[in-house]
Amino acid sequence: MRDQKLAYSEETTVREIDLGAHYLFLKSDQSIELGEHLHLPCGVPHVLTLDHSEAYRLMLSLVDLFQEVDQLRQKRRSGGGAVADWKGV
Repeated sequence: MRDQKLAYSEETTVREIDLGAHYLFLKSDQSIELGEHLHLPCGVPHVLTLDHSEAYRLMLSLVDLFQEVDQLRQKRRSGGGAVADWKGV
């Protein structure tokens, strides 16, 4: 995974994160764009765009989820019994 700051069009894209087959653009208006590097044969890219409030809710949800998973892993390591894996969270 590569994370790089963009020098071009800083008005709209603040940061681009290369996820391999996909990219994630973090925009200056606090929105997020997730898309494919490769387009469909018809030339139309698949792009998901979240406005700033959706992006904020997504980030909060991810933080909560990662904290929950981390707590479950710590519980497992300390012998807290059977714990659900990532898919079960």
